[in-house]
Amino acid sequence: MDNKKIINLYGEVKNSISDALDNSFAQSYNNKEENDFAKNIKQALEKLNVSYKHEVKELEKSTEWDKLCISFFGETNAGKSTVIETLRIIYNEDKRLHRIKRRRILLIALKLFNWWPSLKSKIVNYMYAIDGDIIGTGRRDYTQDVTGYTLHYKNKDFVLYDVPGIEGNEKKYESVIQKAINKAHLVFFITGDTKEIEPATAEKIKKYLRNDTDVYSIINLHLPPKKQRDAEIDGTYQDELKRKLKKIENSVIRTNTERTLTEKMGNNYKGGIILNGKQAFCACAFKDGITTIVPDANDKNLREDQSKFMNEYSSDTNAMKQDCRIEDIVKIIDDHSVNFESFIVESNKKKFVARLKETYDKVSVLKYDAERECERFIDGYQDIRNTATRALNYFKSYINSSYIEESVQDAMSDMLQKMYKLIEKKEGNLKESDCNNFFRTQKEQIEEDIKDALEKNFKEAASQFENHINEAIRRFGNDIIKMQKIENVQFSIPQPDMSDIADAMKYRLKDFFKKDLWRIGGLALSGAGLGSVFPVIGNIIGAIGGALLGLVLSIVMWFTSKKKRIEKAKEKARKIFRDAEFQIIGEIRKNFTPEEWIKQMTNCSETIKDHCDNEIKKFRLLETNMQTLVKFIDNKIKKLNNTQYGEL
Repeated sequence: MDNKKIINLYGEVKNSISDALDNSFAQSYNNKEENDFAKNIKQALEKLNVSYKHEVKELEKSTEWDKLCISFFGETNAGKSTVIETLRIIYNEDKRLHRIKRRRILLIALKLFNWWPSLKSKIVNYMYAIDGDIIGTGRRDYTQDVTGYTLHYKNKDFVLYDVPGIEGNEKKYESVIQKAINKAHLVFFITGDTKEIEPATAEKIKKYLRNDTDVYSIINLHLPPKKQRDAEIDGTYQDELKRKLKKIENSVIRTNTERTLTEKMGNNYKGGIILNGKQAFCACAFKDGITTIVPDANDKNLREDQSKFMNEYSSDTNAMKQDCRIEDIVKIIDDHSVNFESFIVESNKKKFVARLKETYDKVSVLKYDAERECERFIDGYQDIRNTATRALNYFKSYINSSYIEESVQDAMSDMLQKMYKLIEKKEGNLKESDCNNFFRTQKEQIEEDIKDALEKNFKEAASQFENHINEAIRRFGNDIIKMQKIENVQFSIPQPDMSDIADAMKYRLKDFFKKDLWRIGGLALSGAGLGSVFPVIGNIIGAIGGALLGLVLSIVMWFTSKKKRIEKAKEKARKIFRDAEFQIIGEIRKNFTPEEWIKQMTNCSETIKDHCDNEIKKFRLLETNMQTLVKFIDNKIKKLNNTQYGEL
């Protein structure tokens, strides 16, 4: 039979794991936390790859394609060697036949040399005493290595493997046991009739079988024959055996054993058998009226037990064989031998599928862990990315809408407060000289205040942009991203030229006070003329001063109450200053070009987002490669399951 297709499928999976390693970890990650995560996933995948390669190699070495391999194993003293020894007799096992042939040759030689008469009884004993060597005493596990026995059925070969017992210290035989199980296409797990299978033992069975081999359980009952039987008191042995078999069939031991194996092995568990192993051996180890059991040694007492069984059954070995139920095992073996080749192929296919499923499960767990961490990193970078977008939009909105207004209003508000103080100091009775002195001392300050406010508000907007990003970084984790510092980006603050506003403001002030012209006449206009003496700020400040002078004089004429004078003067001052604000804002906005600011801030935002996108791509690639690997293995499992016998 050819196993190349299965091996090729296995090799494809091996290459896919290597590809996942090469594709997922070729790049470095952003920081120690990310690199540690990637390193852990890589190491787990590498370990899986090494383990997988080892599995391929071991399966190639141990898988048998031309012989049906059957393993017997169980706890020490369960009776597996007794059952195997019986099957060796039934199927004329090769080693046993070879031993018989050698003894026949010796017998012929003895007859030729006329030594026969004197040695007859000893020779007969030697000639037939060939069975029972492998049966243990029960005090220790006689089987300490895997021994194979080749048998034949209808010109087809099959091998029985006697496997070391599964017990507390079987670790020294663990590799030996696993080797035998790897070869097996069929497994018989043997247990005694006095103790139900324990969960720990079932776990060991599952560990060794790995859900890839058909399993039958055998409960080997212990019912020793009696040397002397009182039929009236004891009944016949056959009746006693039937009662015990029925009792075991309905026992908790049988129910729990089958339930436990079904839970652990699933569909691979094929059912249970109850038999009397020692009775079967004693019945089969009898030929031509002579026992074939080796002389008793190590307190095995096999010949003595055989003699008792013969006495119980009046030497009817056929009845002994029928009652012991050894034929139940023989039937299972014979049935599997009928579809010999297809069963071997399907059994070996199940082994490979089971290994693939183990790898699939391990990779799936690794994929789940990797995806969970990847999503955490991706969410963090996505949060920073989204924050950069929102912060940029806020910055652009502020610069384009309220930046100039707030800056001018802040500066003009300070100057207005100073004017309030002057009004309060003069109790609402301002003279022309008071206004001239006020604007002479403030002519440069207002321009500087506007420039300072523009710079201050811009820095606050830029700082707010950076703070939003830093807060997102803090939520994600310290040092997760190296963001370009906003203060390192150079911006040119607008420099307002007040002289360009002067003429327009002159007429705005005039229009503002036209309802009061009948009282203040041309005072506002003449005040605007005073602006010519303020070369830095220009006529706008003079216009404000002239308007205020007219305001003061009109208030003196209209009101006599000190408090009302002050309130009225402040009211007029507020209106004049607000009108001046609108004019200044309009003139600054005419020459204001924020495109360079927005461009630089956009570049900063895009740099952050590009960095986040690159990191996200790394984690998406890792996720994709792990998903591809899992899907690839799953497809190979499906392909192998759907490949029928004859296609392999």
